[in-house]
Amino acid sequence: NDRRVERRLNEQGSLDHHVAIAKDERLQLVDVMLAQKAEQFELLQITNPYKSPEVVAFYKNLIIQDANHAVSSLYISAVRLDQEPLAVNFGILNRNEQQGLITSMTASEQRRLSPGRLLMIKTNAYLSSSNVQYHDFGMGEFNYKKEWCDQDVDRHHVLMAFSLTGHAFIMAQKAKQSLKSTLNNHIALKSMLKRLRHRAAQSKN
Repeated sequence: NDRRVERRLNEQGSLDHHVAIAKDERLQLVDVMLAQKAEQFELLQITNPYKSPEVVAFYKNLIIQDANHAVSSLYISAVRLDQEPLAVNFGILNRNEQQGLITSMTASEQRRLSPGRLLMIKTNAYLSSSNVQYHDFGMGEFNYKKEWCDQDVDRHHVLMAFSLTGHAFIMAQKAKQSLKSTLNNHIALKSMLKRLRHRAAQSKN
């Protein structure tokens, strides 16, 4: 399936996996990444955590400071179609491990071909060729992490109630988390909800 996706994208134009090295090029990719994230959150109708000027400045300053070092500690790459980024990956290289911070994906029609997954495959191939042994996907319960990870670390979030209001709050949080896990594990239902949100956003506009 992944090979078919890559072939279909190649049929639409010139497809490549590009690793950004120069500072200006990296800054441009970060702008694309943040714009793609903004589109994704707008379609989902949820708050964009990357909208804050402080957050934007943080990622850009990482690139500027990294440019002053002889050996780069950043890994920023993209899958591009005719030089136009379809998906962007921003991570930190720490010895023999790549720690993924953000991955974004286009909201265009190519989104249905999962360029983000293709970028992950290309990234893993590139890291392997560069003798980077581990790719840390970070937190989250997304299906691609369950499919690709061969090691995981459990994280626990403990809530304790000391009142009736606290008990009610905990029950609501558990119900919310259970629903979220169900949606993340049910691809068809998750896709349907995304389409409904997209249509609702279009109707609103």
